[in-house]
Amino acid sequence: MWLILIYSLWVCVAGNPAHSMVKAAPSPVIQEAAECLEDEIVPEDEDIYSFLQKFFRLTYMSQFLFLIEICVAWYLVFTEPNLWIAWFILIKNLVDLCRSFFLGRSAHSNIIYAVLEMPRWLLRWDRFDHLLSAACFLYLFLRVNGLMGLEN
Repeated sequence: MWLILIYSLWVCVAGNPAHSMVKAAPSPVIQEAAECLEDEIVPEDEDIYSFLQKFFRLTYMSQFLFLIEICVAWYLVFTEPNLWIAWFILIKNLVDLCRSFFLGRSAHSNIIYAVLEMPRWLLRWDRFDHLLSAACFLYLFLRVNGLMGLEN
């Protein structure tokens, strides 16, 4: 729970890490990385290779933590069905999955360009979504550790 809380706060404050990384990268790096992905080749340039490696690590980390968040919510829903916050987390994440499914179809087939051109409202939604996750997991963390005596 602590890891999800810290990551959610990080995204809430700093924004989507993959988007921030791509946005900060020089244009030639983005173009060459996108070409490597389209051609499905390993880049020869060490800078491009490390850029892609970091990009995919950030992407996989965020997907893994999202999956963990869903698993924790499912576990809490089944073990404590009256815990409203577990239901809220689960429903919030199911809405996020539907949003990703329907909005995931970008004009670009290349993930680098798709991340770079994410609409501003979607980036704000992502920050707000992570703020909700952070608040929920802070509550759960405090409750599990007996630091908050609130009931369901």
